Amino acid sequence: MSVEAKIALRHLRPKRGKGLLSVVSLVSILGVTLGVAALIIVLSVMSGFSYHIRKSIVDATPHIYVLSYNGQVPEEKKASLERKIKSVKGVKSVAPFILAQAMLKYRDEATGVTVRGVDADAEKSITNLPEKVVVGDWNCIKKGGVLLGKGLAESMGIFVGNKVTLITSSFRITPFGVVPRGMTVEVCGIYDTGIYTIDSSLVVASIETVQKLKGAKGEISGFEVAVSDIYRASAIADDIAKVLGYPFWTNDWIRMNKPLFSAMKLEKFAMFLVLVLIIIVASFSIVSTLSLTVMDKAKDIAILSAMGMTKKRIQKIFLYQGLFMGLVGIATGLVIGLGVCFALKRYRIITLPQDVYYISYLPVRVSPLDVLLVCVVALIISLASTYYPARQAASLNPVEILRHQ
Repeated sequence: MSVEAKIALRHLRPKRGKGLLSVVSLVSILGVTLGVAALIIVLSVMSGFSYHIRKSIVDATPHIYVLSYNGQVPEEKKASLERKIKSVKGVKSVAPFILAQAMLKYRDEATGVTVRGVDADAEKSITNLPEKVVVGDWNCIKKGGVLLGKGLAESMGIFVGNKVTLITSSFRITPFGVVPRGMTVEVCGIYDTGIYTIDSSLVVASIETVQKLKGAKGEISGFEVAVSDIYRASAIADDIAKVLGYPFWTNDWIRMNKPLFSAMKLEKFAMFLVLVLIIIVASFSIVSTLSLTVMDKAKDIAILSAMGMTKKRIQKIFLYQGLFMGLVGIATGLVIGLGVCFALKRYRIITLPQDVYYISYLPVRVSPLDVLLVCVVALIISLASTYYPARQAASLNPVEILRHQ
């Protein structure tokens, strides 16, 4: 260790009669500690929230939807269209689906839902929705039953085995006049994706059940597509649209949820800037601490100068002192921040209202890059705050100081 570093460490040790200086140093270190810990915790929570939402969306919904502008794909075109989609590079699997907007009625309650008809076997290669069934069995939709989300079932008091009525906006002609199409089906399972908006509005059934509900025999709404790289979904969707041409168009999970992810990214950046202010405020304490140290150690500085120590080396003493204060604050903040993140992740201490925040607990995902960024920013701010006091110490005139001693 260099002489400058050793002197800097001695300046940080509390001495009898110098209590104020020790308190100011402790406050400076504590400010950096709190700033680093707060940044790590907040960024980890926001990263965890973003990761959880992204994973839940990808698990519950296809990566790409292939749709027709007229809303229908005739049965005779399904095979050829499916072959064309599979020929696009990056496509992993393809499955047909059909959508219907309906009113779900149970006893005296009713609510609007989206009914998605899928191929029970093919869906397993598209989404992880079959694995999200918590009560009942996924394959029960093959027998004409339907699956409800946990949020929808709880809000309406529906249990497995209950029968519900689905009523669509399409009509059929009967001897009694024109009436809305509808049918009574049995709830054979409940799924839980972890996303309230999906769990409270999506009913899953077989393609045949939804075709019967809509009166659209043999027709489908389009195709669900799973890709090998989910982050290239938009590019692959554009390639599929080019291959199929008009009247087909595509949509992917990135575009459908772009406002949500953009908002979360902006919020994370804004919180980072706000919390960096804590470290900046702490840096002012470092400036005041070093300035007091310069005043207190003026005689020692003058003696060192008289002994031949250069201004550059004197400046280094205070740069080291600020660096050590910053490193202690960063290390302590790192331990506290990571410790809190571990506790939040393991024990799920904080719960959230799922209908507001999509999930029921506070998610945490520690990103090494975020932690590194926080430490580097805190270190740069700490070093920057030492520049003025260090220059002040180096500019002292030893002759004037020793003359007045």
